[in-house]
Amino acid sequence: MKQRKTKPVELRVVDESPENPPVERLDAPSRRKGHTPGEVKIALPDSPLAEPEEEAEASEAEPVQPFVIPPAFIFIAVVLFLAMLGYGAFLLMGSDEQSDNLATEVREKLAAQAEMEEKAKDMVEQVNESIDGFSSAETVEEMAQWVRHRERVLPLMKAHYENHPLEPKSGATLIEQIPISLDTKTFLVLSVRFDDESSRSYLAEYTLEGEVLIDWESIVCYQPKPIDVLLNERPTESFDLRVYARPDNFYIYDFRDSDKYQCIKLSFRDSELELYAYVERESVTALQLKRYIGRAYGRGEPCLLRVRFLEGSHPSTGVLVEEFLASRWAYVDNPDDE
Repeated sequence: MKQRKTKPVELRVVDESPENPPVERLDAPSRRKGHTPGEVKIALPDSPLAEPEEEAEASEAEPVQPFVIPPAFIFIAVVLFLAMLGYGAFLLMGSDEQSDNLATEVREKLAAQAEMEEKAKDMVEQVNESIDGFSSAETVEEMAQWVRHRERVLPLMKAHYENHPLEPKSGATLIEQIPISLDTKTFLVLSVRFDDESSRSYLAEYTLEGEVLIDWESIVCYQPKPIDVLLNERPTESFDLRVYARPDNFYIYDFRDSDKYQCIKLSFRDSELELYAYVERESVTALQLKRYIGRAYGRGEPCLLRVRFLEGSHPSTGVLVEEFLASRWAYVDNPDDE
């Protein structure tokens, strides 16, 4: 393919003498429309700029038509604007209502908290009054004013203190109180210190009437008879024992069937004697004991059990557990009300 020969670009000095015609200077303003002064274009062969320019024809611009918004758009915009105003008003009204609800809720919580604090204050005052009255009592009748189930317990107290001295303590000071729940009732474990530097722990019930009543039976670990007497007499009628209980595996004589019975080892607070007890595995009592004592070790867990000896049983046989009365050593409800 033949290449087109191009002439080299020549720059020459312009002679502006009268003999030569006027030549357009590179820095002179162009007379052509659309040319910017100071703009220099050098046309080179085969360059896109070398193509002939289309001369811009001066033409009058057509007048611009005004933009007209359709009436339907205006109507829709007005409707949307009014809707937004209504929604904003709704939010403001809802915000006011929420603020009122929040303020009401805060006031109710503050009132409830104040009521709880007042009840707690009353409880502490009642606790101090009860432990002082109970501990400093010099007679059984005076002490009975501060105990639970006083009508049922007073005869037991009189029988107990015929063989045990009554020891009044002065200067009872509450060191600690721990609330616990037994079934549906509220109890308090009270740690008390006295003027002689001795201390005791009391279990008390906080009643719905606002009284704090000491559980005397759990304090003395009351038993219907001394443990050695019970083991010698082996009564076949049901009786209640306050014991420590833990699982065991001693099966003998009347209770040798380990598939039918679960063995439980019992120990006592005021005796070195021990006793084996048995509960039928499929009974509700067995389930209650399993939940409570679980895998207890050492002396076991304190509980209140209703038991009896089997009639005509071997002297070395233990007792049958008929009922799990309570965790710890306190009746939740007065047994006289059953």
